[in-house]
Amino acid sequence: MNIAYFGSPDISATLLGKLVKISPGNIRIPCVFTQPDKPAGKNLTKTKTPVAQLASKLGLALYDLDVKLYPTKVVDIIKKHDIELCISYSYGLVIPLEVLRAPRFGFWNIHFSLLPEYRGPAPVAYALILGDNATGTTISRITDKLDSGEIISQKKIIIDDHENRIELTNRLALISEELMITLLSRLIKGEDIPMTVQDEKSATYTKFLKKDHGHLSISFIQFALKGDDLSYQKVPFLIKEFYEKYKDTNILPDKFSSAKILYQYYRGLSPWPGIWTVVKTNKGDKRLKILKMKLIDNKLVLMKVQLEGKNPVLFEVFNKSYNIF
Repeated sequence: MNIAYFGSPDISATLLGKLVKISPGNIRIPCVFTQPDKPAGKNLTKTKTPVAQLASKLGLALYDLDVKLYPTKVVDIIKKHDIELCISYSYGLVIPLEVLRAPRFGFWNIHFSLLPEYRGPAPVAYALILGDNATGTTISRITDKLDSGEIISQKKIIIDDHENRIELTNRLALISEELMITLLSRLIKGEDIPMTVQDEKSATYTKFLKKDHGHLSISFIQFALKGDDLSYQKVPFLIKEFYEKYKDTNILPDKFSSAKILYQYYRGLSPWPGIWTVVKTNKGDKRLKILKMKLIDNKLVLMKVQLEGKNPVLFEVFNKSYNIF
């Protein structure tokens, strides 16, 4: 079976490398699609994606283009290589319906949530920010509607109490790779691959993370350090927006733990956009990044911060100099 691979970042390159090396069953990957080169670094030098770099190293036919702009060309490439299945893993671009319909078995996608929960671009961050104790990964068919295709395989895992977004993402990636390799082996053997239609009524959505999502007021952080509870009205925007759109706000608790919420934000938004606030100094308002914190027995402990224009320092050193918290 010939498979076309669609991906861009490091995490996707890892799976591509494993598929080429392991070659489960009678599988070939004759061509790879990735995003076009993008400016990177201080000099904004055009740089190939990790998937493009690996594909070139492995001698695979590489197409670094936006498939949305060249759907007919992509369909011709799929036909040329006799592609029966396409795998999309963090490709990062919209794939037109014309292209989705080209291979016999369609497109399979990896998504780091238990769909239909947390569709969209930031499922791991939302699971952590909202304080979930479990999440998972899903392999599903791609349709013309965001993350709404039939579920092919899922696996649920428990989230560790202090796991951050990078750690959880890496763990989900390993599980997803195992699921995909197992599915491909079954497909090659001619086994039936049952698929489950998603429950649209249970669907929830995430949004792209922005720099401003990491901004919390100085008063909120002071509340959290004291261990004070918050009313729902003072809960940060991302949590409040999600609850008002998808949850029954009539059954919300009367109070929220400010320390726990801040720690959830830190885990979900690190390393980018990170947690930051604005503090007053003798040189005017400055951005203060919170680089490291711990939650010990429901007590929040800030460990490392960085003031705008300064090097990172221990929180105790910063607070001794500025006496803000």
